[in-house]
Amino acid sequence: MEKREVIMVGGEQPAIGFRLAGIPSYAITDDTADAVYQELKGRKAILIMTQKAARILGERAGKLKSTSMVVTIPEQPDEQYTSVSEIIKNTIGFELKKY
Repeated sequence: MEKREVIMVGGEQPAIGFRLAGIPSYAITDDTADAVYQELKGRKAILIMTQKAARILGERAGKLKSTSMVVTIPEQPDEQYTSVSEIIKNTIGFELKKY
């Protein structure tokens, strides 16, 4: 099985949170969508993408699925997740702890 990098794509706050967890992240806006797509297309990765990022990318998000696995998460904590740390735990599979 080939190794895939994990990359997060979302708004500024989620991107910062995932960077703090050690996951490379891209903050996406309407203005940066083309540049982010160009950076990601053709890469074999596991893309953790917020629902908002998927909407911003539009059909390009679907095109990324041809080479990457795309996991969609909420932009902000919601009724399923009460904190960003719960989103990260559910997405990457382990809990972040303060020391």
